[in-house]
Amino acid sequence: MNERTFIEDIAEIIEADPKELTLDSDFRKSADYWSSLTGFGILVYLQDKYDVNIDVDDFLELNTIKELYEFCKGLRVVKMKDKILGTVSEILGLDINENSIMEDIDKWDSLKTLQIIMALDEKNISIPLEKIAKVKSVKDLIIFAEEGE
Repeated sequence: MNERTFIEDIAEIIEADPKELTLDSDFRKSADYWSSLTGFGILVYLQDKYDVNIDVDDFLELNTIKELYEFCKGLRVVKMKDKILGTVSEILGLDINENSIMEDIDKWDSLKTLQIIMALDEKNISIPLEKIAKVKSVKDLIIFAEEGE
């Protein structure tokens, strides 16, 4: 999820020229024609493409493309952390938190790390290849997954 692509996506939905939009653009005022259907179209698109569900009340408080982008990015990070914690817990068969580290968990070895990476990949969470050997904690998984976005 990068800013330019996000602007282009919003521009397509609101039928605006993406070259005329910036992160500071008010997406409602930038639309050729704004209606509740346009807003609904944005919500559905964000759910489909970025796997984020924005509450209508929250959406109504957002005005600029940057506010919308940052809100979506924040939701994605929270959702990604939850998926990572759930996956690690499931594979290790233990309750895990963000501060869990390999050296404190007997069951967590390099093979388990590969199983975790593969399971995350199936959930569309990618860890860059060059970072896999550096994974030593749940925090590492979260940080590297954010880099892989």
